[in-house]
Amino acid sequence: MKALVRDTAFPDRDVPLLGTFRRASRSLRRIALLGDLAECQRIIAASFASSPSCQLVGVFAPTEELVETLAQQAHERALEEVLIVPRGLADQPLAMALERLAACPVDISVDLGVLRDTVSDLITPQLSRDPPGRVMLIRQPMRGPAAWLKRLMDVLVSAVLLVLLAPLFCLIALLIRLESRGPVIFRQTRTGLDRHEFQVWKFRSMHADPGRERHGACQATRNDPRVTRVGRFLRRTSLDELPQLVNVLRGEMSLVGPRPHPVPLDRRFTPQLRLYAARHRVLPGITGLAQINGCRGETNSPDKMAARLRYDLEYIRAWSLWLDLKIILATLCGRFLHANAY
Repeated sequence: MKALVRDTAFPDRDVPLLGTFRRASRSLRRIALLGDLAECQRIIAASFASSPSCQLVGVFAPTEELVETLAQQAHERALEEVLIVPRGLADQPLAMALERLAACPVDISVDLGVLRDTVSDLITPQLSRDPPGRVMLIRQPMRGPAAWLKRLMDVLVSAVLLVLLAPLFCLIALLIRLESRGPVIFRQTRTGLDRHEFQVWKFRSMHADPGRERHGACQATRNDPRVTRVGRFLRRTSLDELPQLVNVLRGEMSLVGPRPHPVPLDRRFTPQLRLYAARHRVLPGITGLAQINGCRGETNSPDKMAARLRYDLEYIRAWSLWLDLKIILATLCGRFLHANAY
């Protein structure tokens, strides 16, 4: 009996599959198709029937509504890969779909079509996985054993530092309370992995303002009168970031990654800068590639944010444990001190 998968783009029609898929399990790789219905049917018949390790989640047309639905499934971890079938698609909707999906925690691959047989003998082995005839365009970062090691390093290092730096925490807390009234810890909503919001922890470096803590006011500027004397030293040396070790221990942040920005900044720059939302493919970090290369301080223009974004995307693309270690060493060796840190 033929198995049926509902076509998401056309709810009134079913897409016939040749063969019978195995029942969904953790061993199955969940894949969604994005493209023209007729072309996707061809892919299903030619590839998925002979790929028992794959489970077809659905077929999606490249419309804004359906791409958003597909992205939501990706954020909910309901699929691992989106296979794009470009034949028959116009450039504009395809580009729109790619940019939106690039911010999702999924692999993005492209079907080779007629080129598959032409270059089959030259295709890199790791790119010729089931179903055959596709190449990986964007791979989900930080997964597998290396990702587990990164998380293990985050937990061990943050736990040890929280114990060792406890006396320093107490000293900083005392200095903050002696200079100005208000809480020692400042909390603000930031955007993290998969666009989930969380409360970031920092030592308070400005005069207390409950409205700023709740809603996120404008960023600090050079010689900002809101910054206290103790706060100016903390910000210049990045000691105000130390409480974020708690965020790391809780799994909301990593030691290394793109810096989390206040929610209003994310909302401002997401539509302005292409692939800005791709920063949320990984956990944000206490330090990162952008920070050790001088991208500190106020980001009051698209150009300044674009400079940070270039480093963040480079970090995501080239990530390795060795790169994390180099960034940590560069931070500890003083490269976190910068004139723009105010």
